[in-house]
Amino acid sequence: MISPQFFSTLSLNQTITTLMLTNGTLVKQFIPSFCQLILTNQSIVALDISDNYLEPSQDLDQAFKQNKSIKILNISENQFNQDIFDALLSSDTVQYLLVDINRLAFHQHRYFSESKSLIQTFLIGATTNMKPFHFNPSILSD
Repeated sequence: MISPQFFSTLSLNQTITTLMLTNGTLVKQFIPSFCQLILTNQSIVALDISDNYLEPSQDLDQAFKQNKSIKILNISENQFNQDIFDALLSSDTVQYLLVDINRLAFHQHRYFSESKSLIQTFLIGATTNMKPFHFNPSILSD
């Protein structure tokens, strides 16, 4: 079972590069400790927090604003508002972003046109002929 101590321990781990906290693993009570992890750990380059149905959080927005290591981010199946995109634009390090197709209105946010780091956005839940996203560590070897 995950606890706040889990995130404290990971904050000290400088070898972890990929963290997947999906399908209800990350709950509201863990957001403060999770944010501390995002603020302090600079080795995580791929983060998947999909399917947690998280609500907007100023703490989470602030953590994403300050994090400079995350290059691949999956925030699909959460309830975030446009503030998350303001935070991502502020740090401007995410290269591959996975978001819900039902949040398509957010694609009008200036993040998608002004980000200098964003290479590609993947729409989750799309019924189009898009190729599914598969993490390939070689994309981070730049």
